[in-house]
Order: sequence, then C-alpha cells, then structure tokens
Amino acid sequence: MEELNFEEYQTKPSPTLQIVVDNLWNAIRGFVDKYQRQIEQNRTLASENAELQDELEKLKARTQELEFRLQEQEQQANQEILQELRFKIQELEDDNIRLKIQCDEYKREKEYFEGSIFGTAVDKTRYGELEKEVESLRQELSQKENIIEELKNELGSRDTRINELIATIDSLEKEKERIQALEEKISGLQKINAELNEQIVHLNEQVNDLSVQNSNLRKEKEELELLKVNISELERNLEATAVAKIEREREIERLLNEVANLKNKIAFAEEKEKLFFNSIRNFFEQETLPEIFSIDIEPATFENIQKVIKQIVDKSIEIHREIVTYADENRRLKSVIDDLEKEHIQKIKELEEEITFHKNRIAGLENELTQKEKERFQLDKKLNEFLTTKEDNINELKDLKIENEKLRTNYEKLQNELLEKQKKLENVVSQIEIYRKSIDDLNSQIELLNAEYAENKKETERLNQEIQSLKEELKKKEESIKELLQYKNEFYRVQSEVNSIRQINKEIKELNKQINDEKIELQRKVFALNKEKNELEDKLLLATREKEKIEFLYNEKILEFKNLNEEFTKLKIMLQEKEKVKSILVEKIETLLGEIDKMIGN
Repeated sequence: MEELNFEEYQTKPSPTLQIVVDNLWNAIRGFVDKYQRQIEQNRTLASENAELQDELEKLKARTQELEFRLQEQEQQANQEILQELRFKIQELEDDNIRLKIQCDEYKREKEYFEGSIFGTAVDKTRYGELEKEVESLRQELSQKENIIEELKNELGSRDTRINELIATIDSLEKEKERIQALEEKISGLQKINAELNEQIVHLNEQVNDLSVQNSNLRKEKEELELLKVNISELERNLEATAVAKIEREREIERLLNEVANLKNKIAFAEEKEKLFFNSIRNFFEQETLPEIFSIDIEPATFENIQKVIKQIVDKSIEIHREIVTYADENRRLKSVIDDLEKEHIQKIKELEEEITFHKNRIAGLENELTQKEKERFQLDKKLNEFLTTKEDNINELKDLKIENEKLRTNYEKLQNELLEKQKKLENVVSQIEIYRKSIDDLNSQIELLNAEYAENKKETERLNQEIQSLKEELKKKEESIKELLQYKNEFYRVQSEVNSIRQINKEIKELNKQINDEKIELQRKVFALNKEKNELEDKLLLATREKEKIEFLYNEKILEFKNLNEEFTKLKIMLQEKEKVKSILVEKIETLLGEIDKMIGN
C-alpha cells in the first residue's frame, strides 16, 4: 500500500473511526479463530481418510479371498454335479442293458418251456431257481425305485445349494459395490483436501494482489457517490411512477363513471324520443287534419299548429344531435378503456409468464430434491442390507455413518459460517462506507487547514503534534485495512470452498451414473447366471426325460414279467394236469400189471 504523508496537515481524531476500527479488529480476530478451527478440522479429516483407506484395503483383501473361495466352490460343485450325473446315467444304462439281457433269457426260457411241456417232465430244481430269480428281480426293482427317489432328493438338494451359491454371489457383488462407493468417497475427500491446500496458496497470492487494489479504492469512492446520486434519482422515479399509476387508476375510475352517466343519459334521451313519437302517433291517430280545420280549428290556429310542429321538429333534431354527441363520446371512452384494458392485459400476461417461469423453476428444484431423496433412500436401503448380511462389518459401517454425519454437520456448519460471514461482510461494507465518509471529512478538513495555514503560523507546533498522533492512528487504520483485505481474501476463499462443494455435488452425480452402469453390469451378470441356471434346468429336464424313459421301459418289463408269470402259472397248471394224467395212467398201468400178474398166477 501507498503511505500517505500527513505531516503538513492537522486534524483531530474522530471517535466514530476509533469505534469502526475496534469493531473491525474484533471481526478479524473472530475470523482468524474460525480459520484455525477449519484447519484443525481438515487435519482430523485427513487422519480419518487415512483410517478409511486402511479399512478399505482390508475389505478389498477380504472380498478377494471370498471371491476366490466362491470360484473354487462353484468349480468343485459343478464338477461334482456333472460327475455324479454322468455316473448315474451310466448306471441306468447298465441296468437297462442288464434288464434287456434278462428279458432275452426269459424269452428263451419261455420257448424252452413251450418246447418241453409235451416232451419231457419239468425239473423241480429248475423251477425253484426260476422262482428265486423272480424274487431277486423284484428286489432289484424295489432297490431301483429307492435309488430313483434318492436321485430326486439329491437333485432337490443340489438346486437349493445352487440357489444358496447365487445368493452368496449377489451379496458379494453388493459388498463390491459398497467398497467401490467408499473408495470414490475417499478419493473425493482427498481431492477436497488438495483443493483446500491449493486455495490456501492462492489466498496468499491474493494478499499481494490486494495491496494493489487498495489504490483503486479511491476511484471507487467517487463511483459510489455517483451510484448514490443515481439511486436517489431512481427512487424519485419510482415514486413518480407510483403516483402516475395511482392517477391512472383514478382516471380509469372517473372514465368508467362518465361512461355510466353517458349510458344513463342515452337511455333517458331514448325514452324521451319514444315518448315524443308516441305522442305524435296518438295525436294523428285521434283526429285527422281536415276534421280539425272543419270542426275545432279555425284558420288562425293552423299557423299555431305549424309553429308547434316546427318547435317539435327542432327539439327532435336537437335531441338527435345530443344522442350523436353522446354516442361519439361513448365510442371515444370505449376506445380509451380498450387501450387501458390492452395495457393491463399485457402487464397481466407478463406477470403470468414470470409466475409460470418461477413455478417451473420451483418444480425443477423440487424434482431435483425428490430425485436426491430417492437416491439417498436407495443408498440407505443398500446400507441396511449390507449390515444385515455381514455381521463382521457392522462396526465399520457404523463408523462410516458417524463420519458421514460429521461431514454433513461440518457442511452445515460451513454453510452457517458462510451466512454469518456474508452478514459480517455487509456490516464491514457499511463500516467501510462510514470510514470513507470520515476520510472525506478528513480531506475537507485538510483543505481548510491548507487555506488557513498561512494565517495560523503560531498554531503549527500544536497542529504538528496532533498530526503525529493522526499519523499513528492512520497507520493503525492502514493495518486495519490490511486486515480487512485479509478478511476479504478469506471471503473469496470461502466462496471457492462453496464452488468446491458444488464440484463435489457434480462428482456425486457422476458417481450415481457409475452406480447405474454397475447396476447394468450386475444385471448382465445375473442374466448370464440365469442362462447357466436355465442350462442346468435343461440338463435336469433331459435327465428326467431319460428317467421317464427308463421307468417306461421298466414298466414294460414289469408287464412282460407279469405275462411271463401268467404263462408260468399256466405251465404249472398244465404240468399238474399232466401229473394227474400220469398218476391215472400209472394207476391204470399198476391195475393192468396186477391183472396181468393174476392172469399169470392163474
């Protein structure tokens, strides 16, 4: 700043300036205290960010381990399922082949029985063996039914296991999304800290620039005076416009009253005209002119009648002229009223457009607020799900919530501090204006002192002492001005912090976009998992179809077995009948042999 030399001038210190300087000192001290508090808060935030990074690294390592375990479990489960299905399919195929072989053997035995019924006797040992084989086949069929039921149960258990694996995969993907969101928040906080450090450097640079701006304050002083004059003129113009508006409203009311009076007058004239014409009609309807001349009216009275008629005609013409004049005035007043109505309609339209603009703006802000609240609600839901699924991370998430609330409180505190700083700045501006006025007073006093310097040589010593005291006060004032400039720089810094907060909001929007993209990727993954699930279900359907085929073959074989049993029973019946015939033949042979023996004995 430029130093002012007041050695040649003398003035008394004003108490108002001292009060202003004291107030400025108090405001600057309060601002410095708040600045130190903000620095301490930034340090605490940096330490908290470091702790969050450590926790994130731990979570990343844990998620990687869980993903690796899941992949191994999925691979093992898929391999085990495929091997078991293949093994069971092979067993079923082997059983099918064995059953076919047994059917062929039954057919051969049937043919053998059919060939040997009428030729030789059935061996009882062979019959017992066949019964044993039938019982063993029945036992094997029951075992196969049990195996089929076990396979069904195993397939159901595998389905439940697959669903559990899908649920674990979904939970891990949610954890991954949460970790990414935390990483992005930490990166945002780091950016904010870096921006704050850059702003501090920038503020130090601005302190040097403000020393140059102090020289421009004098020029701004004159501009402020001109602005005050312009403001006073504008206020006068506003008052004049308000008065003119009131006068216009009064003129409109007066014109409306005149229009109403004219309408009444026109109606009254029209009624008069109707009465006149009715009177004339009545006059000519009652009596005719020849009857008047012959009976009641003498020749001397005819002229009187003509005079009366002329007077009536003159009055009708005058009334017609008055009606025409009233109609012209009515048209003129209507045109004036239409112009005024058009002006009012235009003003009303402009006001309605402004109202609609503000309403649309309010609606847009409300939509943004609702969207942000919805996003916040969704984030809260995700947090609650994450807390319920993972008991190990509950304490960490609580800490993160507490830190988030601290950041919100800090943000609200910063907003409140900004409002307080703005109020203080307004007070400081008013105080600066007072200070400028006092400087103007000092300049006027200095000019008077220059004029009286030649006349008052005796008072120079006293004035020099007072000038020295004023120099000290001015130095103090210059220091106070420097502090005010620092305060101004701090205000600019706060504005830059507000801009950084806006950038944070933009980054939050970008994060929301990234979250949506990640949701789309997760949906794709889910779609792929559903595809795999559908493929497994198709395989299961194929297995069930093969099972149904096997059961169908099994039922056919059971039917064949039943047919064989029926044929076997028939064969038994045939054998019993043959044995009966054989016993009868043996008895007959024995009787014949006895008779032959008797014959031989005789």
